[in-house]
Amino acid sequence: MTLLQNMLFWQDETLTKEERTALASAQAQDSFRRGNAAWESGQQDAAWDWLERANRQAADNPHVMFALALARHAVGDVPGAILLLETLLKRFDFREGWVLLTTFRQASGDGGGAVRALAKLLSCFAATPESQKLAASVCRLNGVALWGFLDRDGLLKLAGPHVPDKPEFRLDGVPVWAVRKQGGWSFPQGWQQAHLLEVRCAGVPTMLGSPFSIKDFFRCEGMVSAGAEGLEGWCWHPYNADCAPSLTLCHPQTDKALLRVTAEMFSQSVSSDQPLARYRRIFVPWKMLPEGPVRVVGPNGQELAGSPLEARLEWRSAYQTAQMLNGVMPASSIKNKTEKSLLPLLCFCLCLLWIQSWLSQTNLPGANLWRLLFRFFGTGV
Repeated sequence: MTLLQNMLFWQDETLTKEERTALASAQAQDSFRRGNAAWESGQQDAAWDWLERANRQAADNPHVMFALALARHAVGDVPGAILLLETLLKRFDFREGWVLLTTFRQASGDGGGAVRALAKLLSCFAATPESQKLAASVCRLNGVALWGFLDRDGLLKLAGPHVPDKPEFRLDGVPVWAVRKQGGWSFPQGWQQAHLLEVRCAGVPTMLGSPFSIKDFFRCEGMVSAGAEGLEGWCWHPYNADCAPSLTLCHPQTDKALLRVTAEMFSQSVSSDQPLARYRRIFVPWKMLPEGPVRVVGPNGQELAGSPLEARLEWRSAYQTAQMLNGVMPASSIKNKTEKSLLPLLCFCLCLLWIQSWLSQTNLPGANLWRLLFRFFGTGV
């Protein structure tokens, strides 16, 4: 398509709304691919040009917006990159967006804005080595004396020039004891069901990151259903995406744990509008599933969509149906079912023969009607 055609195709009255949408989508995808290819080859100006074009062609596409934010920053348009990220983070709460917003605000000289973005990053998301370095740099540049974060294993760690030895902890406003572990603090069993963790340190008025959103940190989202080969679905921790979710299959009435599984593998069949979402695949073969209905819950006790379900019952029904259709049911099962199904049929046939014999020898009223019905159905009375 020439440049002139590209500019004027919207005015072509022969195009339907669906055709215009399809054409724009195809052009946006092509521009996005070209922009990514240019970025990977180190051509930042060309990448910025193609991604700006893709953003115009597919307005508000989050994947295009995120890539364009990187390209804008690379060519020196820091305010434009920040504007895109702020817009994107109003729709999707994701760690990489807050990391970039903190970085770009600090680079633009907005130290206060960088600290505010960093506070959100520390309070909700699992820290990575990169985000820990970023926190140390931003806090040093802006005179923050103490900050904290949760690592991917849920250990609370404090950092700063002078870290207190005996901090105080409150879960949802209730004082709680913590235990030293691997350079951090570990909390009592069941703390994953809390909403907020507050940290208080003597001599320090505030600690950046506190209160920590435990509800967000341990949130587990996903869906389960009965698939062709077992219990299938997807799940992930939106605020700790590097952690493989640990799921528990529970009895729906007693909440007794029946089976525990960890979703290690990434799912290739789930798409998302959220940039950099990393969904995990759930798969439990039928033979491993317990009998009866089950609830599928995450580490915070939150039930996944589609739960509870009685997967084993659905599997047996589907399996037996498939076996019968393929003619491979066990011989004993077929024999028993055949004998049971033929007995009523034999009795019915004997009754018909007796009625037929009786009709051939009687002249009672109504007999002619019965003879007519038997002739109609081909019994030959």
